[in-house]
Amino acid sequence: MRYSIRNLTGKAHAHVPTGLRRAIKFILTLIRRITGYYFLPVWFYSIRESEGGELFSFVHIGWDGKLRYYWLNRFFGDCKIIPQISLIAISRIPGFLRKNKQTIDIAIIESNNKTLSGLYPNSFLLPRWMEMELDIESSLKKSRIKNIKRNIKKHSLDYEVRDGIEAFNLFYNRMYRPYILKRHEKSAQLVDYSKYSGKLLKGEAELFFLIRENEPVAGAFIEMKYKRYRLSLLGVKDGNDDIFKMGVIGAIYYFFMVHYYEKGIDKLLVGLSMAVVFDGVTEFKMQIGGKPYLKDLEDRRKYYFVPVNTRPITARILKSNPLFHISGNGLNIAMFVSAEDYQTRDEFLKFFNRVKTTNVEKTIIFYFENPGKIIEWINEEAIPGIEFINFGKNRITS
Repeated sequence: MRYSIRNLTGKAHAHVPTGLRRAIKFILTLIRRITGYYFLPVWFYSIRESEGGELFSFVHIGWDGKLRYYWLNRFFGDCKIIPQISLIAISRIPGFLRKNKQTIDIAIIESNNKTLSGLYPNSFLLPRWMEMELDIESSLKKSRIKNIKRNIKKHSLDYEVRDGIEAFNLFYNRMYRPYILKRHEKSAQLVDYSKYSGKLLKGEAELFFLIRENEPVAGAFIEMKYKRYRLSLLGVKDGNDDIFKMGVIGAIYYFFMVHYYEKGIDKLLVGLSMAVVFDGVTEFKMQIGGKPYLKDLEDRRKYYFVPVNTRPITARILKSNPLFHISGNGLNIAMFVSAEDYQTRDEFLKFFNRVKTTNVEKTIIFYFENPGKIIEWINEEAIPGIEFINFGKNRITS
């Protein structure tokens, strides 16, 4: 009975409307208190690459379906996936990984407990979501912003700020909802209508609409958070691809900055991003001057990203996915490299400059073989805040 109840409530938590999740969360908390154990579902995926047919094993331990689908798509997209599911007590997870170290490539474990890091060699503690902040004056000077301005002129885009329930219904039902459902598909999680309409009606938020030929074509929900204006939700009318391709998302960010800069505001929050440097949303925000907003990290749910082995297929995934990770009280970047991947210093520095960002404590370069020339290139540029770690020596071995 214990298994069936937890299994059913776990599945419900991933699929019910947001408004019902408080009740689901209460039920799960009650079950955990009664049993005295903290159980998590284990999703085991055997993924076969489309090209070459090599098999990759991924384990997700936790309730968050959106997180699971994100990494499945990031690893291999539409490759053949064969899932298995079971339950496990959190105290048994380290033993489970050691027992299956020959058959698991990467594991993701949902947990807020930073003291567990010693149990998972090679692990990285990532914020589930990461807030990003902009300094408006410096952001408006970025080259990416110049491209956005040219696009705004090309498509004759402008903006309006509106309030009231009619405006909210237009945004929520015609823009936000279809855009999120199309973008995230089966992992989509919509915010609660009543909660956000209530914020607008109480004067705690504003609605931005992008206007083209006198018609709203996209929108954004702006609220106050951490005593700053924050772009919290985005939408494109009817989820229309042709509208999206006009660059309306970039235009919204630009007008958002201009509007509040004219009101004397110097810094803005631009919402949550994944703690993956090359995630499309995260990278875009970095290109327009976004920096991790460190004040929110302690409040965020976290998870462990655990490379269980360093087979060639695992190494390829890691090298393609530099991560933001929490170490102590700071935020670092974990960058994975092999020396033979770079023929010249300029080639390496081009990649490094794409990865690096400000507002992090340091960049840690994890290498799979002797880093040799990479250390020389870093020293030649006198780049501060770099640490080198031999990744292969920290694998789960016992």
